[in-house]
Amino acid sequence: MNPSSLSELSVQNVSRYLVQGYYKDEKRKLPQELSNEVFKMIYKRRRGLKKEERKQLDEGLKKILLPSKIFVYANCEADISLIRNQTIEELGFKFGTEIEDLGVKNGDDPPNKKPRTESRLVLIDIVSLLANNLTPESQRLLKTLVLTSPQERGFPFASGWVQPMARLLPSLTTLKLYSRMIENDEFASICENFPRLLVLDISRTKITSLKGISNIMYLGELSIGSWYLEDIDEIYELKALKNLRMRCGLNDSDMIDSLKSFINSDKSLVALELFDCADSNINIESLKKIEARHPTLAEIIVTGNSLVGYFPNNPNIRVISDDTFPACFNALEYFEKNGYYNGIIYTLQTISDKIDEPFEDLEKRWLQHLVRILYRMIPKHEGDVFIYLEIVNCCWDLASKQVLELLDNEDKRVLIECFLRIIESSEIEEVRYVSQLWNDMNEVIKTTQNRQTNRLISVALKYFLLTDDVDINGPCLETIECLLDKINLQSDCYKNLDREKLLTKLKNDQPDFDNLPNSKEVIEKLIKLFETKHQPL
Repeated sequence: MNPSSLSELSVQNVSRYLVQGYYKDEKRKLPQELSNEVFKMIYKRRRGLKKEERKQLDEGLKKILLPSKIFVYANCEADISLIRNQTIEELGFKFGTEIEDLGVKNGDDPPNKKPRTESRLVLIDIVSLLANNLTPESQRLLKTLVLTSPQERGFPFASGWVQPMARLLPSLTTLKLYSRMIENDEFASICENFPRLLVLDISRTKITSLKGISNIMYLGELSIGSWYLEDIDEIYELKALKNLRMRCGLNDSDMIDSLKSFINSDKSLVALELFDCADSNINIESLKKIEARHPTLAEIIVTGNSLVGYFPNNPNIRVISDDTFPACFNALEYFEKNGYYNGIIYTLQTISDKIDEPFEDLEKRWLQHLVRILYRMIPKHEGDVFIYLEIVNCCWDLASKQVLELLDNEDKRVLIECFLRIIESSEIEEVRYVSQLWNDMNEVIKTTQNRQTNRLISVALKYFLLTDDVDINGPCLETIECLLDKINLQSDCYKNLDREKLLTKLKNDQPDFDNLPNSKEVIEKLIKLFETKHQPL
């Protein structure tokens, strides 16, 4: 996997400075492409901020960003306000299980802004939501609309929404309704009112039949992974369909009926180039049947399936799988490049599982490569709770004694930096999480030469000051103990350290730490060190 590009580094730096408030008085606007990437990264970090911090950040975003692509959680006014006064071409709303400050309908009542009541079904007035928050220009230009919900949850749309939406958004060519509570009559209306769609995602909806889909004659990409879908016969009338996704969830234990039908059909999709059947429990024999009927196939995605030894008959077909470490790295790069969020998460989970497999199957070069992949991914996905969790799991696996014995010293230095980056971006309130990160990082530190001493000690002192929790302070002091004899207080790492505050805490708060019997000795050394260094740090 290639190192971060200059563009990626620019996005990371601008995002960090925005969160830190450096651009609050800036009046110049960022270019649209950069605005899109910065907004995407900022939004992940934004959700972890306190309400007042988030409010200040939002004011800065509205001043300097010109995004044309915005994807937000549609569960509160503050989030929705981010799309106003912007010229948007791609919009995504994710609806949660709670609605706050969002226009909804209770049964047949008029729209209101009251919280959900348990006795009445809450319906989202999606057309009013879009009409009231998109500028007339955005309504005219919007090409992509993504409306998703958590699996099998969320609120349905108020009836009769399709035709008014088609009038409101005349340029729409991509409609994604993943996990929405969509029924057959709504699907038929979509096919009738959006005949110019190029991309349609109806995965995990309650649609049982694709009747009417032939009206969307230019459809080039279709996602239909669903347990309810049975009748897909009309799909073969789509002469422009190049990408078909019949991806299922990791918890599905059997092949869905629509996939069985597609496998056993004697019909074909004349333009099919990509077939995605990830996590579907498909077998090699079934794949061979599909491949034989579709000579135009160029890519097959089979991650999450047990297909060891599968090679397509056509050597020109690219297979995205995850049965080996190299295949996982290839899949991860593919999903990142194409922005497939769930694919990134599932592949990281698979990699973590593979590290836990019998030790003799691990190869040093792949572990070394993984360390650098994680190092690059951490700043790119900062603030994304779900991807970060899988990255952390991989780092924890790499910190095991057996794996560390395979890594070179430079690999372990990079792994230490991975832990530091994650720790620095974590909430201090997540005590058990941060504590485990520190403990595992300390295991790596103990086996590493030429460690990044001053960076490690400065972060440890920062966290020591931030909390009184012994589960964090103990590992911090353990880190300091390993490195104290090599500290250089003239390093820039300490320039923002509040020495007086540190000395006060060191003198007044000296608890016993179970994992560090000589903690008081370490504290006394720190006091002596900082008291004898009177020059500014």
